[in-house]
Amino acid sequence: MKGTETTPDDNYVRKFVTECGRVEYGLHQVMFGLRFRAGRVGEMWVHCDWCCGTDPGNIALAFVAFEKALEMHDDPAELFMSLPSHSQVKPFHKDPEFMDLLHRLSAK
Repeated sequence: MKGTETTPDDNYVRKFVTECGRVEYGLHQVMFGLRFRAGRVGEMWVHCDWCCGTDPGNIALAFVAFEKALEMHDDPAELFMSLPSHSQVKPFHKDPEFMDLLHRLSAK
């Protein structure tokens, strides 16, 4: 299940909403780059907040890994329990364990 791009808002400079309309995800601008964020539609809370920095490769990897996880979980609660909320080191490409997880997810 992939999301459809929709109108950006205060939380997202690029925003996507899943077909079922229960999960939103996208990019949030911060001073030193972009964060990949994801949460339930309508909640003022994100369950994933991954610091991508400015590297387009990191941004693409975050989208691919998250969208693969979306395909494996219909229930948002299960989806967010299966994913890390953040990396231990920022940006996430400096966190080997986090990178390993994202690469494993994107390969499924």
